[in-house]
Amino acid sequence: MKQLLTLSLLMIGASTLNAQALKRDRKPMKGYEIFREQMIAKAQRGSAHAPQKPTTMMQRVTAECGYDVVGTAITKSDTTYFRYSNGRSSVFNYDETYHDYYFPGDTDPAIDPFAYGTIKVNADTARYFSFDTTAHLEEEMYAQYTAANKLSLYNIKRVSNGLNQRVLNYYDGLGRLVTLYGFDYNNATQQWDSAYLRRIDYNAQDEVTADTLFVNSQGDWLPAQVGIYTYTGGQFTSALVRMDQSLSGTFADIYQTHFSYYPNNDLKTVLVDVNLGGAGLAPYELDSMAWEPGGKYRTYQEIRTYNATAGAWDSYSLTLRNVNAGGLPDTTWYLAPAPTPGTYNLSAFMHTSYNSYDNPTQMEIYNLTGSTYEDVYHYFFYYQNFDPASVKATEALESMTAYPNPAVNTLNLKWKADGKPVQIAMVNAAGQMVYSETVTRVHGTESFDISHLTPGIYWLTVTNNKGERVFKTSVLKQ
Repeated sequence: MKQLLTLSLLMIGASTLNAQALKRDRKPMKGYEIFREQMIAKAQRGSAHAPQKPTTMMQRVTAECGYDVVGTAITKSDTTYFRYSNGRSSVFNYDETYHDYYFPGDTDPAIDPFAYGTIKVNADTARYFSFDTTAHLEEEMYAQYTAANKLSLYNIKRVSNGLNQRVLNYYDGLGRLVTLYGFDYNNATQQWDSAYLRRIDYNAQDEVTADTLFVNSQGDWLPAQVGIYTYTGGQFTSALVRMDQSLSGTFADIYQTHFSYYPNNDLKTVLVDVNLGGAGLAPYELDSMAWEPGGKYRTYQEIRTYNATAGAWDSYSLTLRNVNAGGLPDTTWYLAPAPTPGTYNLSAFMHTSYNSYDNPTQMEIYNLTGSTYEDVYHYFFYYQNFDPASVKATEALESMTAYPNPAVNTLNLKWKADGKPVQIAMVNAAGQMVYSETVTRVHGTESFDISHLTPGIYWLTVTNNKGERVFKTSVLKQ
């Protein structure tokens, strides 16, 4: 999970395509994979058709949950919760099939030179849990924003390895991100240590031309890596990454991409050159893409890798996508190379369901085992309706607190003791009502027995006597 269900097959061995690979992987991507993912995303942002669905008008994602399926057993794998304030919202990228949040690529927020400090899901907090017999908090993020709703600070804490990082963003008078400072928390001194600095340069057309990474060495900022971007006719046509591994002032070319476009500006090909073993840049990978007639979604993406010995491109993977009658991509097929050169065999497929707002609600992944396709993984999305013009979101109409969370036997609600009746309801992950009670708020805190509930994630809502939802939160029952 990136939670990202990043479905690019670059990170999947062509002969080992499986549900685990299709699940959202939080492991940091290797440098080349980061480069490729970010450059494709950057190229697509400049295309005529942006395959993203902003949820600002209707809904914003509040949780994403993954489940492993083994036979008839369905077991929760991981989940992420998002909390917002003001009119901030989320964006779903139909073409890559994920919500963009944290920072693109889910890599180190300071050293990833292609992230631009952007968080598409403008949540104030995000908390990621993994599951075995119980829930384990793996990572949490909190963010702060400027008066113009631009990201000013974000903090990422990874519980598994104790890594705690913070990034501060600074903007120029035109509102462009120009400087990022990265800090690592020093547990020994209980202080934030300066670690990274990024400076971003623009041309007269406000296009990013260079993104330079500096590292702190005994108080000096030494340039370590730079991304150089080229544009032709207003189109992003190439990117080059140069790195100084020894901080000696000597840079070497590491990665380079070249892009071509269809007449309507949709991305057509992506050629990636990689420096392997210090021998200089050489062809490494070639992506070919095709789009549905409206140009909204990629329906075809073939990845081929270069065989230097044969001087030819070898098949690596093929992704095909169907667009349903409603104009949304509903089924994606993943194919791996067959024994006959240039041909593929179907290895897995994924089906996506949507709600009335055209936001995805469930993804089901099937793997080929022998001659049978087995249902192996489910992914659910949960949303909140809200008015983007309103300063307060629905769940923030009243100030309440639900604790402890996680809870075992008892859940407490702290609220205003105004003597008014409210309806308490809890719904499980399957959408079933499992608890309902009307309470008059005569005390500042009320306790509720939840010992009878099955361990898992529940949605708690409080509704006033006018039928208005005045509070909503998630509760983890252990």
